[in-house]
Amino acid sequence: MKKMMMTLLSLVLALTLPLAAVAEEPEMDLLLEGLVTEIVDGGFVLDDINQGEVMVNTSEETVLDGVLLEEDLQVGMYVMVDFNGMMTFSLPPQVHADRIGCYRLSGSISEVFEDGSFLLTGDPIYDELIVHTALDMNLFVDMPITAYFNGAVAMSLPAQVGALHIIVPTLEGSISDLTEEGFTLTDAEGTAYEVKLTEETLLSLQMEEESAEETAEEETSEEVTEEEEAEVILELMDGQTVKVIYNGMMTRSIPAQITALEIIIQR
Repeated sequence: MKKMMMTLLSLVLALTLPLAAVAEEPEMDLLLEGLVTEIVDGGFVLDDINQGEVMVNTSEETVLDGVLLEEDLQVGMYVMVDFNGMMTFSLPPQVHADRIGCYRLSGSISEVFEDGSFLLTGDPIYDELIVHTALDMNLFVDMPITAYFNGAVAMSLPAQVGALHIIVPTLEGSISDLTEEGFTLTDAEGTAYEVKLTEETLLSLQMEEESAEETAEEETSEEVTEEEEAEVILELMDGQTVKVIYNGMMTRSIPAQITALEIIIQR
């Protein structure tokens, strides 16, 4: 009898321990983050920083946070998506969003610090914050700016956040009628703008990945001096595709006029 009781007890323990282990194992949540590129019925397409294009499905159980508590999801928003780790093998892969957060600051830059961070003022909630960023971009005082972050705010004086994505006033198009004072910029929709240059206007170069690879393959052993490299970067020509960063001010004339803070030549 005693032996039978011991056997039954062993069986109970054998059945109980695995169930307890399963119950204690935390449910794994994963995170996607990036720009919303398309809104569709029942979800949206996300350009995730690691996965690339992902179809995010939503439901009544999906929790919304940040600005999404008051605003509808829109193309161009930078969002963070919590999901349970299940992702389909389709193209694009699909997930179900357990939670979507969108955390946004807006205002103007009142000071740029040596480490690349800046003081943002005029935000409707925080008023004034120091924004840290590892993004490779030039920033200018008095420029209006929108910064997306992960929702975490260091409550120092002033408060501090780390920017994940930044939007500044930008136009993109091709150059025509180039003069010493400026040029005409025509965007993809055919709208023309008069772009004025100043002595403070910065010129920089942005190479597409394929172009950069082709350039690396075509490089010779001949060394290029910094002066020669600068001449290539600083050369504006009719027909070039450029991005123009400006201070947000645009005239109501036809064509509208802006003053360029930075011109990024795209190759």
